[in-house]
Amino acid sequence: MSYRGSIKMSAEQIVADYAKTFGKEPSDKLCELLLLFANGTATAYEEGFQDGLKMAQEMSNESDDIL
Repeated sequence: MSYRGSIKMSAEQIVADYAKTFGKEPSDKLCELLLLFANGTATAYEEGFQDGLKMAQEMSNESDDIL
């Protein structure tokens, strides 16, 4: 499962995708890992997005100062 392929998937969708791919629900420990992956991926994506917005705002402010 790739990062790009999973950034818009919920934890439930990732578990369902696993079940579809492997024909069974993941074990308890694997399910916990998949949920951590899903939640961590969503958090990392959101933090990166917010960092990008902040950087764009700073660059915009700097260019306004130059003009």
